[in-house]
Amino acid sequence: MAVLEKLVRFLKMNPSREELVRFRRLLKKSLDRTVEYASSFCRRKRIITLSNSKTLVWTFINARPICVYVLESRPGGEGKILVESLRRKRLRAELIEDLLAYRILKEVDLCLVGADYVDKAGNVLNKVGSTTLAILCKELQKPFLVVADPFKFGSRLLKDTDLFEVVPSELITAIITDPEGGTTC
Repeated sequence: MAVLEKLVRFLKMNPSREELVRFRRLLKKSLDRTVEYASSFCRRKRIITLSNSKTLVWTFINARPICVYVLESRPGGEGKILVESLRRKRLRAELIEDLLAYRILKEVDLCLVGADYVDKAGNVLNKVGSTTLAILCKELQKPFLVVADPFKFGSRLLKDTDLFEVVPSELITAIITDPEGGTTC
């Protein structure tokens, strides 16, 4: 969502073709650095996550974790898409019923989720179920990590919807992003 906001704002400035190419390169370079950095937290780990995210797919492909346990992520069931993507890349990925999150969380090293939007206070908008995972992580003293490239950061006021919810910053162990700072436009 934040990426689209930035793109719309950028397009309203009527950029040249060269500026559009530069914008795309900045986005890709920043995302690549974010994925590389996030991967360093995931190597040789057992991880729980939910929903589906290209950033997570690339992070897991790069990190080659021991196993990724993916919650179904109802409503919508996007977890199945993530599991299929990871299995195609020959990664061990297990689809888990949402209600088994606590049981699986006791056996993993960390929780890693993506982000649709990160506000100025460090609150994260993500798939419904993310806040529950964050609370369970706090209870079990497991890291709750969010991976978000700088283009996902913005100043909009976040609100829960039917499919997305706000994870309060105090439940988040860390937000992993481009270590070089990237650009937030």
